[in-house]
This record gives sequence, C-alpha cells and structure tokens, in this order.
Amino acid sequence: MKKTIILAFSFLIFISCNNSSNTSKIEKSIGNKTIQLFSKSHLNFSPDENKTNYEDSIIKIDNGRILLRKITLPKYNKNVAVNLEVQLTSAGDPWDKTGSLFIIPKSSKLNFLTENNKFNDLFLDKKGNDSFPGIASVKEYKPAVEILRFMTPFGVGFYSEDPNLQLRKPVYIPKWENKVVWIDNVTQLLSELEGEVWVGVFIDVWTKEGYNFEAKLTYTESDAPVDPYRETKVIPLVNTNRYIGPERLFDGFNRKDVEVDFEIPKGYTSANLYYITTGHGGHSGGD
Repeated sequence: MKKTIILAFSFLIFISCNNSSNTSKIEKSIGNKTIQLFSKSHLNFSPDENKTNYEDSIIKIDNGRILLRKITLPKYNKNVAVNLEVQLTSAGDPWDKTGSLFIIPKSSKLNFLTENNKFNDLFLDKKGNDSFPGIASVKEYKPAVEILRFMTPFGVGFYSEDPNLQLRKPVYIPKWENKVVWIDNVTQLLSELEGEVWVGVFIDVWTKEGYNFEAKLTYTESDAPVDPYRETKVIPLVNTNRYIGPERLFDGFNRKDVEVDFEIPKGYTSANLYYITTGHGGHSGGD
C-alpha cells in the first residue's frame, strides 16, 4: 500500500506494528542489560584525526565532528523497554551547537561509510536546492535514524566553576550545572536497536576543544512469565541533519513542504509516525 505524506517538520520515521505475536515459542529470559554506546568520548573539530581508529573502536570522520562505532546490542524475545541516557560536558567549547545521536539503518545498503563512489553519486547528480539531497530515501540509500536531537549548552562542565561566570549567567538561572543529562524512552526504535549496529554522534563543533560525550542504553525486560516480543519495523523517511558531505545543510522549509512517498509493508495493521525537533530558531514563528 503506497502512501504520501507532506512533511513540515525536521525528522520523521514510520513505525508499524505487526498484528501477530509469536506465542507458540517463549524463549528463556536474558534479563536486563545496560550497553555503553560511548564512554568519555572526545568530539571536536580536528581535521588531522579524520578516520582514526581508536582502541575502543571509535572512528572519527567529518573532521572529527562525527564519532562512529559498531556495536552489538542484545536481541530479546520477551517484551522490553529501552531507555537512553546521554551525558555531555564542554571540554572548552563555550557555544551552543546542534547535536544528534543516530544509527545507520540496517536497510540502507549505501551510507557515508561505503567504500565506493556510489554514495557520492546519489547526491552529486542532483540539481537545485529543492532536490533535498540526503534528506529522504534514494535508491539503495536510507537516511540515518535519529535517536536523540539536542543542543549543547554554553560551556557547561568546563566553565561551570569559572570565577567570572556570574558576569555571563542569566539572572534567572541559579547556578551552572556540572554536566547536562538527557533521558528518553526509545522503545519505539527497538527493531533497529538489536544485533550489530553502527551508532554515531554528531555535534556541529568548530573548535579543537569540543565536548566530552557519553551515552548508554538500558534494556528492561518484562518480568511476566509470558510476554512475547511484538514484532515492529522502523522505516526511516526523512532526516534533515547534514552528517557528511556531499549532503548539504537543509534550508528547504522556507520554500515548500517536503513530500515523501512510502509503502506500508504487508502484514502490518497499525502504524505510528514519529518526528524529532529541538524547536530552536524562527523567533516567534518557531521552526
């Protein structure tokens, strides 16, 4: 079944729930799990470190502004809730910058790690700003699935104990925190958060000092004796973040809506649409 949706927001995924549950085979419980995605990882603008492999298997690309890591996540047969926790501190960068924690979808055969020119060709043959290169699916390419979008605070962690901080602190803020923590329930992405996954974090940083970043997933398994996993499928539709060239910064919403076609897979009887936006910009009009 083919559907068309007109988008007026910055990121969207389509999640469909299969109506059938596997009740004939109940696998043994594997218990609760906590998986560290990134631990005290330094993210900054550092062109000389591009594509460097570290001992913890982290790869830096886009002049150090993206950290990527391949990780194996648990696969459950019972229902499970998945919660994300992200911690961020400044390592000397005083600015507010956009940030994104994301995964490369398993359904995407081409991505910016592909070792050939096919990825570039998908976008270089597009002409005109309204073609939105990298924003939506093209042939074998699927846009990255965003787990969390965030804004870095003004130097929190590095400048929190600065004696001159009171001169820069808004009067309505009692104190500067030592770190910033985001917590979110991301269970709707479960089908993309199991098995072998490329997970990445991007911050639009332009300083060598940058930020220190941590992220972990907590899987809480159902304690009911019989509570089988209900199959879901994530279909990435749109992502307006520019993660890597030849993608371009997206500025299309001021000209027209973004229209995307998608197909509902056979055997699925219900669906939810999700989108993520920080809401920053636009002054009284918002985003």
